[in-house]
Amino acid sequence: MSETTRRREVTRHRLVEAAIDEFAIRGLDATSVEQLCEAAGFTRGAFYSNFATKDDLCVAIMEYHRDQVLGGHGALGNDMYAPFDACYPADIPQREQDITEAKKLLADAGHSDLTVELITAPAAAGLVESAQVFAQQAEEAGVTVEVKRVDPSEFYGDNYLSWTFAQDFWFTRDYLPQAANSGFPSSPYNETHWDDDEWQDLVNEADATIDEDARCELIKQAQEIEFNEGGYIIWGFPNNLDAYNNTVAGFVPDKSGIPLTSYSFRKVWVEQ
Repeated sequence: MSETTRRREVTRHRLVEAAIDEFAIRGLDATSVEQLCEAAGFTRGAFYSNFATKDDLCVAIMEYHRDQVLGGHGALGNDMYAPFDACYPADIPQREQDITEAKKLLADAGHSDLTVELITAPAAAGLVESAQVFAQQAEEAGVTVEVKRVDPSEFYGDNYLSWTFAQDFWFTRDYLPQAANSGFPSSPYNETHWDDDEWQDLVNEADATIDEDARCELIKQAQEIEFNEGGYIIWGFPNNLDAYNNTVAGFVPDKSGIPLTSYSFRKVWVEQ
């Protein structure tokens, strides 16, 4: 790494950390670029050499938190699943942290001093770590998140699907199969107890629609409903890594995220 690149990364990192602190104190909209630069000890030129706008800075903050959890080995989420689906609505704006608005919404709901218990388990990479980061972020909005770590056997035991506020992970699927698994009252894994008539009508219609463009439009509408009103907080998508002997052939990358090409051992052979 060149000295110029190293200095640029240091500057960017300091601006991100200053923004996390300043946004927590003043809020996103009330914090100016000048205030961010003053807190970080840089000029406006340093800011605009790294970020075109505050929106770009917000994305960098979310990537910073993702890197804390996954060490950079993953992609940022936006509270929507099935990112590899051809109908995934990537044009829906990326969520941004807004502590001031969060505090206002909590006050309007009568929960300014909210305390919640978050159940987590080391069942997948980054689960426990992301719970801890979430608790840190929520504290900035006046919410106390008490992280309770349990064994995976307890998490997926008798209380599974009954936890009030908990984490889980899914291997990625296209939207309609995932919706069938987790979105209907009759679904086997409706973890959030999601029950929305308009959403169900859209998903059922999409499932019966052959024309891809028409189906994608229905899926986008369904995704927007979940984005605005659904029970999932989807912060990211960790990368998966498979390891096997170099004499084993036939495994290929698989977008499902399920290990070893979705366990397609019938397509695998051992070379002599």
